[in-house]
Amino acid sequence: MSTELTKKQKKEVYSKNLVELMKQYNKILLVAIDNVGAFSIQKIRQTLRGKATLLFGKNTLIRKTIRDYVVKCEEAGNNDSARIEGLLPFM
Repeated sequence: MSTELTKKQKKEVYSKNLVELMKQYNKILLVAIDNVGAFSIQKIRQTLRGKATLLFGKNTLIRKTIRDYVVKCEEAGNNDSARIEGLLPFM
C-alpha cells in the first residue's frame, strides 16, 4: 500500500499551509525566481533559516488559495481579507 499523496491531496496540503502562514505572519514578500539556480536558492534558504519562511508555489494555486481565503474571511467578518486580497494583482 502506497502512502504517497495524490496531486489533489498535495494541493490541499499546500493550500492549508499557505493559509496558516497568511494567518501567522503580517508581512509577506513576493519574489519571482525565474532562472535562479538550485544552489543559489539553497544558500538563500540557509541564510534565512530561523528568520523567515520560504514557500514556493505555482501562481495559479496561490491565487486560488488567496481568493478562497478572502471569501472565508469576508463570510466570517474578518478584516484580513482586504490585506490579503491586495496581493492578487502582483501574482
